[in-house]
Amino acid sequence: MMKIRASMPGDDGAFFPVSLEYLAGNLHGWNEYTLGLLGAGSLDLGENSCRLTIDEIEPVEITAGRIHRYDTRITGAQALTALRNRRERITALAEWMVAGRSRRQ
Repeated sequence: MMKIRASMPGDDGAFFPVSLEYLAGNLHGWNEYTLGLLGAGSLDLGENSCRLTIDEIEPVEITAGRIHRYDTRITGAQALTALRNRRERITALAEWMVAGRSRRQ
């Protein structure tokens, strides 16, 4: 489950993403966190249609989180450290894979 929170659109339809709330299960439990976001978008409500446009969104930092592994629940600073470290490892791996693919082409 993912939920993006944003500011209310202004009169011109402009809004700003604030955070992404993420919940994902795995074989041994689940992870839940809130990731701060920077970015912008616009909402255009027509009479019979609606157009939602989101410009590039930049992730900022995990600000809250919980981990449930087997019968153990990790919260607070320990969960934040574990989730931030996991995100850094995944980001580094993804960047390495993209760089390797670019070199092969």
